[in-house]
Amino acid sequence: MKMLLSILLSVFTLTALAQSTDFTTVFESSGGTQTATYQQGIAYYERLAAAYDEVTMLEMGLTDSGYPLHLVVVSEGGDTDFGKMHGEGKPIFLINNAIHPGEADGVEATMMFLRDLLSTRRGRAITREVTIAVIPFYNIGGVLNRNNTTRFNQDGPEEYGFRGNARYFDLNRDFIKADTRNAWSFHKIFQWVDPDLFLDTHVTNGSDHQYHLTLLSTLPQQLGETLGNYLKETINPAIFEDMDQKGYTITPYVNVHGRTPDRGWSHFYDSPRYSSGYASLFQAIGFMSEAHALKPFKDRVPHTYELMRTMLGVAQEHGEELKILRAQARQELLEQEKYVLQWQPDRDAPRDSFSFMGYEVESITGSLTGADTYRYNRERPYTKNVPLLNTYKPVTEVSAPTGYYIPRAWWPIAERLVRNGVQLDTIQENETRTVTVGRYQILDYETSSSPYEGHYAHYNVQVELNRFEYQLQTGDYFVPLNQARNAFIVHVLEPQSRDSYFNWNFFDSILQQKEGPSNYMLEARVEELKAAVPDWEARWEKAKAEDESLADNPSMLMYWLYQNSKFKETGHLQYPIYRAIAE
Repeated sequence: MKMLLSILLSVFTLTALAQSTDFTTVFESSGGTQTATYQQGIAYYERLAAAYDEVTMLEMGLTDSGYPLHLVVVSEGGDTDFGKMHGEGKPIFLINNAIHPGEADGVEATMMFLRDLLSTRRGRAITREVTIAVIPFYNIGGVLNRNNTTRFNQDGPEEYGFRGNARYFDLNRDFIKADTRNAWSFHKIFQWVDPDLFLDTHVTNGSDHQYHLTLLSTLPQQLGETLGNYLKETINPAIFEDMDQKGYTITPYVNVHGRTPDRGWSHFYDSPRYSSGYASLFQAIGFMSEAHALKPFKDRVPHTYELMRTMLGVAQEHGEELKILRAQARQELLEQEKYVLQWQPDRDAPRDSFSFMGYEVESITGSLTGADTYRYNRERPYTKNVPLLNTYKPVTEVSAPTGYYIPRAWWPIAERLVRNGVQLDTIQENETRTVTVGRYQILDYETSSSPYEGHYAHYNVQVELNRFEYQLQTGDYFVPLNQARNAFIVHVLEPQSRDSYFNWNFFDSILQQKEGPSNYMLEARVEELKAAVPDWEARWEKAKAEDESLADNPSMLMYWLYQNSKFKETGHLQYPIYRAIAE
């Protein structure tokens, strides 16, 4: 590693060459105070592609802004055959920038990173070993919506983009629900590139501390035991140690909001709605760099730049083993009997202790409100050991079916699966038959009281799995659970998963009863109702004992009888994605 990094150091410090001067960035020319506009950034990559055979710039689909999503590929000879690269064992490093355009550090760092890599023969030779792919601007609508006010607690640049995209979506919550064209195009890129390492660049502050950069890696448990342990025991230490040796010391993402970090924190749970959590469903090791918003822009960007250098070195040194372990993890998925749908911190697990550089906190009285609050005193820095809880345990698990049946009416679900590389079989006319399946009844759920990214999401879903005879129709879909996309399939189709399609409201139509009788008709046919509910009296007493609200409301008896009779509509609260049972 040390020899490799010394080579890389020589590559990246040779920035005074004549060719490099043709690619001065906005960041550099402004003395570290400004960031490129969308037009300036795209023009920069066009010039880079014109100057170097190793650079290919592609349009990979539209975004909500109406502008195309670009992908810049840096590879030997400008090759874009990612299938061949994977077959040859070449590691692939994907960088995503400007998902939150006010957080422009990655935009500037990447331009300098690629320029300096390509400026020497030795640097260009690295493209024979590692392929780099870059999304220069992901949230193009937000990049175009420039201002200098919305990042109130951020120190530069002078002007920047807006967090929401052209339709006001936060794209780092959209990777599963995919409400935007941006996400559709990202899915196309991600499934084609299939990166081994993925970096999404951000800026944040939830507390104040001495670090310019923090790093969030995906929850290791989401990658499976072997690959997750490799991230935790090999990849993460290699990144942190190399950054420290270069004098750019970083710390794990400070997952602290509304309190101070001196007592430690728990690892952030990046569920699949986030970029790194989405990547983990495809056995890609995902990271989010989080530069510290309270540090000056001119000082933050070099840290993100150095992180990219370090991750390139990690890809070189550990890429071969990483590809082997990714393949092994995918093989393990084919044999996996249970899937974890939700995780929570294991409070009983031992904490890791690490050295943290923070600032002492002082209690103060708010000048406007008079309320007790606190401030960080930058004149009183400290270094102390703090605990980090990075062990999570399963909350909800589910056994793996042999696959899922999707009725043809639910084609929007099938479309989303296909966009994420899932293989579907379409039922042909000669395959129609009755099959025994597992069908979930939705027993209970809660719904957020305020909108969240265009949705009123569900949570705390309770289900009951029953056997059901389903008549297959021509055009129905079968999703076999025998593919590399197994983890994604289970997480979006199982309703109790945190980021399931059910929780993101794709099945809300089944939650509303469509037909029902008038109260006077219930009374008129009460004897028929009673006859339609065997042993209704005993069942009614049991229901009242289990639900006190029924006991306090005798008028509910008529409605209860109807709901438990043959007259109730069969589709209400019946989840329409069916678990296949081995025949």
